[in-house]
Order: sequence, then structure tokens, then C-alpha cells
Amino acid sequence: MTAVITAPAITDIVTAAAALTAGTIDKAALIAFAKANPVETEPLLRLMTGGQLTMHDVSEVLVAQRAFASPGRQPGALSFKVSEKGAISIYGLQSRFPVTLYRSQLERLLKHAPELNEFMKVNASKLSEKAAK
Repeated sequence: MTAVITAPAITDIVTAAAALTAGTIDKAALIAFAKANPVETEPLLRLMTGGQLTMHDVSEVLVAQRAFASPGRQPGALSFKVSEKGAISIYGLQSRFPVTLYRSQLERLLKHAPELNEFMKVNASKLSEKAAK
């Protein structure tokens, strides 16, 4: 009797990266998953530095990832996501990369919102502004 090997259920890029490393999926399957789902770039970069993905592979995925960042989004709109490590990633503040804070950090910052607003008013002449895209 022949044993049947089935690929693991791929639910996120970390699972996909582990499956690639274990040899239970091939590179094409990982790339297809990463192109079809929003993913974090860190696991892809680790696979590239480990020699399992090429720069071309990662570039292909990053180009596909742009589609997740932009459809239906209004210029200047913010979006939020829970990162793989359980932090809050805020997209739309700076170029393609999120600002990521853990819940406790964000709660602490929000508690000080009135102080921050006052600080910005007092120092308005010294502060630079980055135009929203």
C-alpha cells in the first residue's frame, strides 16, 4: 500500500514558509499563495536570505501585494490589520509600509492624545508636514 502525502492547509505566509522549508509544498505553491493573499514581507525575506526564494520571486510577490494595498482605498485612507505577531499594523500613514504598534503601546499613545495635540499646536511653526498621497 502506498502512503498518500497531502500538503498542509496553508492559512498564512508563516505556515507556507514552514511547509516550503519542510518540503511539503514547492516554491511555486508558496508564490501562488503569496500572490493571492495579503502577506507580511518578513517571512519572504527570510526565505530569500536562506536561498529558498530568489530576488525575482520576492519581487513578483511584492508587485502582486500592491493590489491588496490599493483597491477601493481613498487617498489618505487608513486601514488596520493584526500582524503575525499580534500587533496592530496601520497602513496609509507612510508609503507602502505600515506603522506597527502593540496594543499597549497604542493605548498609551491614545491616552496622551490631548497632550500630543497641544504639543503640535505649540510647536506648529517648527513641525514639517508630509503631504498625504
